[in-house]
Amino acid sequence: MASVTVDVDLDDFDIDELLNEIKYRYDSRFCNSTHKKQIEEWAKDLFEIERFDVRLSMLDQMKIDFLMKHLDKIKLNNLENLI
Repeated sequence: MASVTVDVDLDDFDIDELLNEIKYRYDSRFCNSTHKKQIEEWAKDLFEIERFDVRLSMLDQMKIDFLMKHLDKIKLNNLENLI
């Protein structure tokens, strides 16, 4: 089976825009429980989330985990926009 590896630079993406799109899809009325579970599993794998804190929304948990993982790559302006 063939495979493809893609390297991306985080500076090329507006992280806030991507997270908002994920939240929009997650909260969409068309997103059933199966789709929500797939998004949650994807987020857990991508951001290496051990568990979702029940007091935080999925988007907030993803932002926190992303910040912790990539804090050295985020510029102050980007951080201010996320907060």
